[in-house]
Amino acid sequence: MQTDPVTGDCFTYNLELGRQSTYRIFKVFTSTGDIEILATIKGVSLADAIDFGPNAKNRWIVVDRHHGKGLVGVSESDPSFAFHPVNGWDQSSATERGTIVTDVTLDISPYENLDVLKRF
Repeated sequence: MQTDPVTGDCFTYNLELGRQSTYRIFKVFTSTGDIEILATIKGVSLADAIDFGPNAKNRWIVVDRHHGKGLVGVSESDPSFAFHPVNGWDQSSATERGTIVTDVTLDISPYENLDVLKRF
């Protein structure tokens, strides 16, 4: 769970398991206790989510947490494993043409394979 440093609102997700699982990313308003679902992502099987191999890709989901736009981006990266890849932030800047570009940065300690799990 992450907390907004300005509002104190909390952001987290839940997972409904099934043949085609559903992730829900939501926000809890600390001032009222109300919950707002920011995005619903369907169609991910648990087996697909934990499939790991040299040809598999990590899929990164970007969800708007302020303007009600829901899922705003999906990106892929080379396969890796991490215990807790949640720290991230965005930073917008203008290009030479005046277009606004937003970079998303993840603070993550990835492993190239699952060997780290065998060490415990």
